[in-house]
Amino acid sequence: MDKDNFEILEHTADIRVRVKGEDLKELFSNSAHAMFSIVAARIGNDSVPEEFLIELDGNNYEELLINWLNELLSLSAVKEKIFQDFSFSLLDGQHLKAKASGFDNTDYEIKTEIKAATYHQLKIERKAEFWQAEVIFDT
Repeated sequence: MDKDNFEILEHTADIRVRVKGEDLKELFSNSAHAMFSIVAARIGNDSVPEEFLIELDGNNYEELLINWLNELLSLSAVKEKIFQDFSFSLLDGQHLKAKASGFDNTDYEIKTEIKAATYHQLKIERKAEFWQAEVIFDT
C-alpha cells in the first residue's frame, strides 16, 4: 500500500481523508486503502485472502464512492475481514463491479471503528494529472 496516495486530514469529530488516484479505479481503491489503514494495522500474515464480488449502483461517482466504502465496511463487520486488494471490472458514473480480497481480522490490530463514510463535504475532482477525493468518516 503506497501511503503517498492518501493523507489523513484533521476534522472536528470525525476523520477526513484526501485521496489521489491516476484514474477513478485507482481513486476508489486508494479510498478503501485509506479507510482500512484507519481501521486496522496488520500484525500477522496467517490468513489466506478471501475474494468477494461487489456490484453497486449509484447516480454519480460521489454516490458510488460512498456506497463502495460503506459496502466494504459492512462486509468487513459481517465477514470479519479487513480488505486490502481491489480490482475493478466496471466503474462508470452509475455502476461499479469489483473484487475485494479480505484477510481475517485476527491478522490485524483494530485501531478505530468507522461507522460510515459520509456525504458531508464529499468532493471528487479531476485535477491536471490525477483524480482527487475528500471523504469524511463517521467514527
